[in-house]
Amino acid sequence: MNSETVKSKIVPAICTQCSAQIEVDPSRDAAICPHCGTAFIVEKAIKNLVVQSIQHTNVEHIDTVNINTSSSKDSRKQNFLDRHFDRLTMIAIEREKLKVEKAKLMAEERAKALKIVPYAFLAMLIILLALIFSMNKL
Repeated sequence: MNSETVKSKIVPAICTQCSAQIEVDPSRDAAICPHCGTAFIVEKAIKNLVVQSIQHTNVEHIDTVNINTSSSKDSRKQNFLDRHFDRLTMIAIEREKLKVEKAKLMAEERAKALKIVPYAFLAMLIILLALIFSMNKL
């Protein structure tokens, strides 16, 4: 894969949380903002850039007006799907974060348990020696 192919996959976008200008891979569904750390939907970040670009454009004359011909029912369905897709993506990201955190906690617990083992062994050895010593006195 040459460097031109890699460059063509990265596109400018705007973070949906902090409005920072970022670069994203449009083939991915979600990403994390390098500025604020917020997870976001890549498609929405790209749309934010387009909307902001349009808002900052001075229009002096319009020759053509495109009117959305989809029914409001279709729009409502799409909005519903977008909201739930966003929610499910955020849940998936949170689950991954929880899995990582759980793995870290389990590793810490194992490390603590391994530190205790020598002391437990030493305590059992002392008890065993005490029993042997007391049996020899009898």
